Amino acid sequence: MCGNESGIACILGTGSNSCLYNGSQVIDNIPSLGFVLGDEGSGGYIGKQLIHAYFYRDMPTELKLDMEKTYTMDRRIILDGIYHKPK
Repeated sequence: MCGNESGIACILGTGSNSCLYNGSQVIDNIPSLGFVLGDEGSGGYIGKQLIHAYFYRDMPTELKLDMEKTYTMDRRIILDGIYHKPK
């Protein structure tokens, strides 16, 4: 990712990870804690954060309105989809 340049490389997703690279080798690393404890970069985790922010009224108004234009933001429908529908 960094080639011969120093930098920080990150993997976002289930098992997010990062390392500090000096241009030739990794000199520091924050290891992944796996799916259960290290899911911060996954779509599922980010999606949950968005849903929380929307329903807990902790989302900028412009983003809230964009979500309402794009998605059916009805709590009952969302919870039914999560708990009663496959995938």
